Amino acid sequence: MNISKLKLFIVLPAVCAVILSVSCIAKNKKEAASDCGTKYPVVFVHGIAFRDVTLGYEYWGEIPEYLREQGAVVFTGRQDAYATIEVNAELLKQTVVEILASTESEKVNIIAHSRGGLEARYMISKLGMAGSVASLTTVSTPHRGSVMADIVMEKVKDQEAASAVIDLYSKIIGDKNPDSLKAGFQLTRGYMESFNQAVPDMAGVYYQSYGSVISSGYPNPVWASLYGIMKKSDGENDGLVSETSCRWGNFRGLVTCNGKPLVTHADIIGMNFITGEDCFDAAAFYVQVVAELKGMGY
Repeated sequence: MNISKLKLFIVLPAVCAVILSVSCIAKNKKEAASDCGTKYPVVFVHGIAFRDVTLGYEYWGEIPEYLREQGAVVFTGRQDAYATIEVNAELLKQTVVEILASTESEKVNIIAHSRGGLEARYMISKLGMAGSVASLTTVSTPHRGSVMADIVMEKVKDQEAASAVIDLYSKIIGDKNPDSLKAGFQLTRGYMESFNQAVPDMAGVYYQSYGSVISSGYPNPVWASLYGIMKKSDGENDGLVSETSCRWGNFRGLVTCNGKPLVTHADIIGMNFITGEDCFDAAAFYVQVVAELKGMGY
């Protein structure tokens, strides 16, 4: 084979592969655009310990932008990292009101992770926002509290000193009114029992939930240890929230990685850097969630 033919033999398949890839991407984006274009804007609401952007790190990573590329109108909640549920619910309300005004939409769809789901529930039920929310999807939210919160509140001897340090950090990253001590207490199982009695679901809002679990064989030893601690008194869990606690409204099931229990509390939002396990495709999961919301008319 001469040099010219050899070059053609090597280059031609590569060129074809690039053309095929580009055409497939264009096709997928075109098809996905109709899948993720919900009737109402989507608001992603983060959990405790982080803001939407913390020291340059985006809580939801590539997920919001990925959805926007596929036709969704996406915003984030803009709450504080360590404020109380009540304070963050007020901040979330301000965000939703601004979104409704800027988009001229009647309602929003909220997708909330962890404690963000509690803040969204409080906003809907106690701050007169039921008419402004079409759906609330909670992901790994401790609706019945977390035994891990109970353990932390019991084991930390000097709670005031610890909370002072966390509150200082919170102000550095942008919180206005942090109260980490109360924020932590609000995740205990006893507190959530009274919370659920005082914060009922509202008619006209569609509530659904997802969760995940891991096992003692999870590759990261820290998360495997957290799982074991919780398993003793709270059953199957994702390292921070139990399988029973995450259920609320229409429970859509436990997400897995190829059928295996490899999705932690962090993995389910794509925070793989915390666990070192990148098996779960968080962006694809939320595309599915948003596409289903569209299919239900939201």
